Amino acid sequence: MTHAALTRWFTDEAVVKKTRLSEEFGFEELKAQYGQVQPLFLITEEGALQVFTVEGTIKPQIGQTLISLVLAQPESEELAAAAAQATP
Repeated sequence: MTHAALTRWFTDEAVVKKTRLSEEFGFEELKAQYGQVQPLFLITEEGALQVFTVEGTIKPQIGQTLISLVLAQPESEELAAAAAQATP
């Protein structure tokens, strides 16, 4: 990820998210929930820190903790805003 790309993510209000992966909520569910996900680090079950790189082949697994940048999907934001307005 270049500095310019990282700047764009934060300009678009990306947040750093820590997610413990499980059978019920894995990497695919994270991508489905937030739309755009840029993995940064992975913490193994043993506590080792792995860094995602362009050349790397890290595969997030159940029981590991993923630290990533996420952007919410516009549709999700619109639904949340509509739900907030509908709540008395």
